[in-house]
This record gives sequence, structure tokens and C-alpha cells, in this order.
Amino acid sequence: HIEPTELWLRQLEELLSAQRRDSPEDNLQTLTRFANILVKMSIQQRSGLDNRMAWLDTSRTLLGEPRQGRWLGAHEVARKVGKSYESFRKQFREAVGRSPQQFQQQRRIEWASAAIYRGNNTFKEIAEWSGFCDVYHFSHTFRKVTGMTPSQYRAKVRG
Repeated sequence: HIEPTELWLRQLEELLSAQRRDSPEDNLQTLTRFANILVKMSIQQRSGLDNRMAWLDTSRTLLGEPRQGRWLGAHEVARKVGKSYESFRKQFREAVGRSPQQFQQQRRIEWASAAIYRGNNTFKEIAEWSGFCDVYHFSHTFRKVTGMTPSQYRAKVRG
């Protein structure tokens, strides 16, 4: 039994729900993400959750998905985990390897990618749901992160 159970369950569900891809590169990426989750679970099971780092798991959760219809900003998350913004930003970057904003941007694009794959929502709807101010900003960021436009991604995943 590994705590927090909901965190691990959500990570595995997200991985499995986004796993419907056919290319070898996509399958390898999914397998790598799965192995990464298993390694993290194993490490945590052996050592238990270090209370000094509990803020990091909470921060990843708060930054990684929308809350009550909106994405929390890094300043809000810092307050929720009891840190000043500057120390939060520095410690998060040191622990994760990227800034809270970069981490959240990646997660927003992952959520958008899943929405493009699963549904027939317009890019405007997906942009709003993913926390982007407009379709142009969404499309620009999507291309920067994935290397393709949302339209190209939709065509690729739908065959």
C-alpha cells in the first residue's frame, strides 16, 4: 500500500487513458512513463514519504490539473504549501528540473492532447478548458511543446 493512493491511481489512469496510440515511438514513450511511475512507487514504498518533500507532491498535484474549473497559478500553490513564492520556485525547479510554470504548461498540453484525442471539441473549447487565453496562444504553445499544431496532432491520432 503506497500513499497517497489517489495520486498513484490518477497517474496510472491518466497513462492508460492516453495510451491509445499506434506508433512505436508513442508506445515506447508510454512504456517509459509507466516504468517511471513504477520506479517512483518502489522508491516511495521502500523509504516512505519524506515529510520534508510532501510539499512537492502536493504542488505537482495542484499545478497538474484544474481546480474548480481553473488552473492554479504558481503563487497560489506556493501559498497553499506554506512557502514564499521565491523559495517555492527555486526548490521546485531543483527537485523537478523545470520551473512550476514549465511543469504546468506541459501538463496543460498533456490534458489538451487527451481532449483532442478523445473528443470532437473545438480548439477554442480545448484552449479555454486548458487555461489558455485564446486559440492562438494555445496553438503556439502546443506546437512549441509537441512539435506539431493541434490540427496536425488531431490528424495524426485519428489516422
